[in-house]
Amino acid sequence: MKKIKLFASLVVPMTLFSCGGGGGGGQSDVSAPVSTDLDTAVLALLKAQNITATPLAGRELPSINDAVPQLGRALFFSKTLSGDKDTACVSCHHPLLAGGDGLSLSIGVNAKNPNLLGLGRTLEVITSDDPINNDGPNVPRNVPTTFNIALYDRAMFHDGRAFVLDEATRPNGVAQKIRTPDSVFQSADAHAGANLTEAQARFPVTSLFEMRGFGEFSSLTNEELRSAIATRLQQNSEWVKMFKTTFNVPTATPQQVITPTNVFRAISEYQRSQIFMDLPFFSYVKGDMQAISTPAKEGAKLFFTDANKGGAGCASCHSGNHFTNEKFFVSGFPQFGRAKDTFGEDEGRREVTQQQADRFSFRVPSLVNVEKTAPYGHAGSFSTLKETISYHINPRKGFDSYDKTLKSLAQFKSLSVTYPNLQKNTINAIDAFEGSPSVGLFNNALTSQQIDNLVAFLVTLTDKKILSATALAPWIATSANDNPDGQMLEACFSDITLAKPCGTGTGTGTGTGTGTGTGTGTGTGTGTGTGTGTGTGTVDKDYVESQEVPTISKVSTVVGRAFADDIKKCPNNIGVAANSQKSLFKDSSTVFSHQHTLDNALWASTKSAVEILPLIQSGGVDVAYLSSDCWPDIVFSAASSGVLRYKNNEGQFLNKEQLDSALIYSTAIADLNGDYRNDIFLGGFSNKPSFILQSTDNNLLKLDKTQTNIQPAHNTVGVATGDYDNDGDMDLLTAHWMPFSSTIRSAHLRANIGDFRFSAKDASNGLVSLVNGSDYTFSPAFVDINADGWLDILMTSDFKTSQSYENHQGQYVRTTDTSVITDENGMGSAIADFNGDGYLDWFMTSIYSADPLYQISGKSGNRLYKGLGNGQWQDITQSAGVQDGSWAWGVCAADFDNDGDTDIYQVNGFYNIPADKQLDFPSQTQQFFSHFQNVPARLFINDSRGHFTEKASEWQIADTKQGRGVACFDYDRDGDIDVVIANNQDKPSLYTNQISGKASANFMNIRLVGLSPNTQALGATIKIKVNGVQQMHQTNLNSNYLSHNLADVHFGLGGASKIDELRIVWPKDNKETILKDISANQFLVISHPDL
Repeated sequence: MKKIKLFASLVVPMTLFSCGGGGGGGQSDVSAPVSTDLDTAVLALLKAQNITATPLAGRELPSINDAVPQLGRALFFSKTLSGDKDTACVSCHHPLLAGGDGLSLSIGVNAKNPNLLGLGRTLEVITSDDPINNDGPNVPRNVPTTFNIALYDRAMFHDGRAFVLDEATRPNGVAQKIRTPDSVFQSADAHAGANLTEAQARFPVTSLFEMRGFGEFSSLTNEELRSAIATRLQQNSEWVKMFKTTFNVPTATPQQVITPTNVFRAISEYQRSQIFMDLPFFSYVKGDMQAISTPAKEGAKLFFTDANKGGAGCASCHSGNHFTNEKFFVSGFPQFGRAKDTFGEDEGRREVTQQQADRFSFRVPSLVNVEKTAPYGHAGSFSTLKETISYHINPRKGFDSYDKTLKSLAQFKSLSVTYPNLQKNTINAIDAFEGSPSVGLFNNALTSQQIDNLVAFLVTLTDKKILSATALAPWIATSANDNPDGQMLEACFSDITLAKPCGTGTGTGTGTGTGTGTGTGTGTGTGTGTGTGTGTGTVDKDYVESQEVPTISKVSTVVGRAFADDIKKCPNNIGVAANSQKSLFKDSSTVFSHQHTLDNALWASTKSAVEILPLIQSGGVDVAYLSSDCWPDIVFSAASSGVLRYKNNEGQFLNKEQLDSALIYSTAIADLNGDYRNDIFLGGFSNKPSFILQSTDNNLLKLDKTQTNIQPAHNTVGVATGDYDNDGDMDLLTAHWMPFSSTIRSAHLRANIGDFRFSAKDASNGLVSLVNGSDYTFSPAFVDINADGWLDILMTSDFKTSQSYENHQGQYVRTTDTSVITDENGMGSAIADFNGDGYLDWFMTSIYSADPLYQISGKSGNRLYKGLGNGQWQDITQSAGVQDGSWAWGVCAADFDNDGDTDIYQVNGFYNIPADKQLDFPSQTQQFFSHFQNVPARLFINDSRGHFTEKASEWQIADTKQGRGVACFDYDRDGDIDVVIANNQDKPSLYTNQISGKASANFMNIRLVGLSPNTQALGATIKIKVNGVQQMHQTNLNSNYLSHNLADVHFGLGGASKIDELRIVWPKDNKETILKDISANQFLVISHPDL
């Protein structure tokens, strides 16, 4: 392949173009330079800062005339690379639009006219594809130009999510370790490619709204998607010919020559050939004093002079011959658009590093050709350079006068979309700017004239070739050379000054998408027409609301009364005599004979290191009454070992039974049809089926997705059960963490419509905002936070996406306050009144390390949010002393010492990968995760003053296995809370509490029997008063992380011999049961007043 290789000693002056107006000073005349004092001052600054006008020195770059870049050009313009064949790379990066698209925020898939680029490109709102129902742009950020992309050496994208790990800097990151979104944590991506540009080129096709789309590619992993693109190209003989010719392999098979590596290398080389660095300013640097105007020279002087010396300080970031140091700084620019989270906030670099110090920081962009790459900023917030600079030097003042309607931006003039969080999110970004090192880099006293001079200087950084369609023609695909399968995007523009304005016409086409789609066709008139067609894309069945009429099933009160009478006969205090009556646990794990396993076939099914994550995060456990008695059994979801039940025989687990051999991620056990028998929900791995095992008289009957309407496309990690709409039956709230981007949405809120069938309710009941592209939900909970009789939602989620929703009579309204809910990696969840004030608090597990070397995945640790009773929270983590849980997972809240205060037990561990399966992981990654292995679990004992003391070792429950799910329950009915742990790739652990029988450790266990179909009275509130002190619990079956406790309520009474008053508020009808003077140390069964 022909290359252009330039070295500093050999570089000759580039061809100059006439430069008039503010940017230039007429025809250059290198033979007769005219130097002034201003020139002397500017040139001295340039010399001091090593501005040599040799940006290509030492770089080996392709020419657009080379074979590989020419193949890349055809691929860059081909809609074949997009999932629904409606977009191409060029949709957002056209040479005639300076390597961008001229929009504040891009529109990728689902454009009304896919061939229309730049202003006028609008979104076809297809709610079945994208539930965010507005006409705003669907890509979250302004697109960077591809021009001169080969000159970036450290990082790609606004947030730098593809970046070089090595300390050394090489041109374009050639032959260096590169981390990408496909990397596992801080490791290099083995498939990143030969350089940074190649690493970058692999990801636009994977983006939901840029190119992936909602049809054929929607549920594929990134690697599967890239392979699918290669397969498409292999099926076309003309593409095969082009690849064989380009790579000079005439005898290769299609599969040998059209590989993902060759596809993205070609695109990369096309982009790397887009070098436009013939700048008037560089002519000036090389001695042509007339190359730029006097205002431009004044601007250059300001640009290269530090702010503390009266200059603008621009070169402190926009340094070097490429005018960027490629570092990350906070600018405080306006925040709007779809952004990166469901609140419309874009935290920039923090999304990559998980470091709070990087919040709202973005990569310093190059200023070469900046004159033609408007709008400016990561969200395209400014139309002109002067607006940008004026805001940049004083964001708070700039935002005061900023047009928050956005109608001053050309793209938004005709759009109806609004961004209600624009004000709040931007102020957050400005606050971050004012608290960052960036604030000292700017001179906020610049005058209007000085800013005009800066703009005049920036205009001299424009290569005039980018203004000429003729000069750009080699980079623009043509039908004759670049359209082997008829899928070349033939761009048209609303701007009549560009090469091909859009005309009018009529056409027909075949749509893609879900249900009825929108298609495009070639018009019969002048220009390109649009048409409509019937969509044939993948139907996201799990997310579609059922149209079936609900049929609420229930059994008679006679059945409920008989059930309650039976379980009231159970004995008390069976195991007390065996206890030591000390504050410790006895290891009883030998009762378990199985191990959580991940067999070789399962490991082999993972196609990348990222896909291993669900495996090493698995291991679930549930406890429940499965025999219509009073002895709770244990059910494990043990991956390749299947679903296993240990039957409780009066406090001993003697019999193991495999309930199902399917690959199950999680279980949830509840009475789903109101017959007073617990059924079992089985949630699958990845897109594996989920089932319900219905309890019948004699066995468990498996009900599949065709009977239940439950068809998640992703891992079912968590399930909560409750009656969110107060119709009496049991609804589900599910969580579906996935390690890669996918466009198919799994439902979360699932209304019970009878006969074990469920209907998705996210879209119609206010939960669309729960996820934005990627689904990181872990542990769901139904809980009545504000005591209004309606179950609210708390969802613990990864990557700062934990959320709270308030229930307004069945409709949910998001109440998440991101200034308070600050967990970085929410995983497990426990909800209880920890401080005895009568309000429920929210504890969630996360990741913590005191060592900065191990904080890449988060450092804030566990969070404890104090409930204020009105749906609001206060973060009391630091004062409570519960932050350090290492890499924490499952958690349960219970009164382990029976003193009347609710304690916390949580398990931890990570990176449990067998040695022979670690080959895909770099050694530094393995070393990093060793920090989180063999770490003791945590037992936080509540001292009743809002503070906890860690006592796992003292209580002999410092389990060091790879704990995932954990359940806390009194399995031996002796009056204290025991612990069972599901360990990843190990045997489970069982710890038997020894404190019962101690005089200061009395208790009360309460099991409610409700009216059918809510037979466990989920959502009931139970309050007791003991010696003037109140305790409160709600009955629930919420997820601890891959685990659930019993719906029973356990109260520790300390040394009290009785409960003065017990008050129950029953769900739905709000009837009350009040009992007084109840003797301690009982297992009470209390029935609904109507039973």
